[in-house]
Amino acid sequence: MPDTLTKTMNQETAIYAGIGATLGLLVGFAWGKVSSKRNQSKNINQKLLQNEIERWRINPEYATLLMGKDPIRDAEIEYEKYKILKKKTDDKIALIQESVNEYLRSATKMQEEYDQIPSKAGKVLFMETNYSLWVARVQEERQRTQNATNQLIAHSYNVEFLDFVRSGMKKPALVRQMDQLDLETELKHNQKKNWKTIEKLTESMESRHHERIEDFFSIES
Repeated sequence: MPDTLTKTMNQETAIYAGIGATLGLLVGFAWGKVSSKRNQSKNINQKLLQNEIERWRINPEYATLLMGKDPIRDAEIEYEKYKILKKKTDDKIALIQESVNEYLRSATKMQEEYDQIPSKAGKVLFMETNYSLWVARVQEERQRTQNATNQLIAHSYNVEFLDFVRSGMKKPALVRQMDQLDLETELKHNQKKNWKTIEKLTESMESRHHERIEDFFSIES
């Protein structure tokens, strides 16, 4: 009889222990879900909005960069990648500058050759061949220049953003800092001056009037 009683008590204890363990698991699971939701809610505030990405001109892949476990490390990795990209862009720009200098030298040579042609027919033929080829090549170089400029702008914004993040900055301080960047204003200001020059140059290069072409090749006094 005592053995039966002891056995029954042991069974009841085991049942209670099992119930307690189950309740513990349930409570732990529920608390984990609550904590996870809290962290997720807190983390979602660090997600970059679409208008922020467009306003700052940064890589859309960085939308969740601040939501990772270690944003500083992730930003450091991306920052190093951009240093490599910028080096490639700088090399490309160096090649463009070499080509531009060559075209400037060829423009001087064409001017000298043009001045030595005695007939109007010869001058017209010169303009329709040598000059038209020169314009086409210059236009190609101008397109390469525009592409390189766009890449430089993208690098500038992305590098600034990554530099802020790798220093430990998060929203909302990061938003204020990025919005204070005056690069876009400066670019707009510079573009106004640059495009005036480009428009005048393009008009001169594409002109069909002989007098304007003569002026294009004339030496300034």
